[in-house]
Amino acid sequence: MGNIERTPTLAEVADAFLSHLPPEERGKIQAEISKFVRWLGSSRHVEDISPVDVASYGEQIIPSAAKPLKSFLTYIRKKGFSNINLAPHLRAK
Repeated sequence: MGNIERTPTLAEVADAFLSHLPPEERGKIQAEISKFVRWLGSSRHVEDISPVDVASYGEQIIPSAAKPLKSFLTYIRKKGFSNINLAPHLRAK
């Protein structure tokens, strides 16, 4: 395997994602992202998050919470932090 860079934690990626948002949007989205990060574990590495993790979180949120989380999960994929597109696995009940 050789020199693989340390993958960022969920908390680090969440901070990066939120820092790119306009301040007026950030407040609303930050609460949902923070809950998600706390639920999964802020020190977990992004690459360790599975579709099952995302799906089980989705079972306990309301639909309005899903939109910012899908944006975050899409960001994770676009930035190459995960080989899996996790966004489709998030479905609010």
